[in-house]
Amino acid sequence: MITREDLTELLFRILFCVIFIGLSAEHLFKDDLIRLLMPDWVPWPRVVSIICGLWLVFWGSLILLGWHLKSSAIALGAFVVIVTALVHAPALLAHPSELPETCVWMWISFSAATSSKICACSESAFICCTMNRAA
Repeated sequence: MITREDLTELLFRILFCVIFIGLSAEHLFKDDLIRLLMPDWVPWPRVVSIICGLWLVFWGSLILLGWHLKSSAIALGAFVVIVTALVHAPALLAHPSELPETCVWMWISFSAATSSKICACSESAFICCTMNRAA
C-alpha cells in the first residue's frame, strides 16, 4: 500500500528533477544563451555544455527513479556549487565589457536571481541526500 509519505517523496523527486532535466535539455539542444554566459576561459563551450547536460540528465534521472539518491544528490549538489563558484558568483562582480551601461542592471538582476535559484537547488539536493530511504 502506498503511504502518504511515499507520495510526498515521489512528488518532491518529480518536482526536484524537473529543474535538472529541463536544464539538461537546454544544455543539450539549445545552449546559445548558456554559452554566452560562460566565462571566456572555458575551453570548447559547446563540448562543456553537452557534458554538463549529460551530467544533469543522468543524475537527475536517477533521483527521479529513486535510485542511488545520496550519490545523485551529492553529484548534483557538487555541480551547482562548482557552477555557482566559477560562473555565477563572478558574474555578480563584473559584467561583459560589450554590455551597454543601460543594460548592466539586467545583468546584475539575472545573475542574482540565478544565484538564488542555485542556492535553492543546493538545499533541495541536501534534503534529497538526507532522505530516510535506502540509497
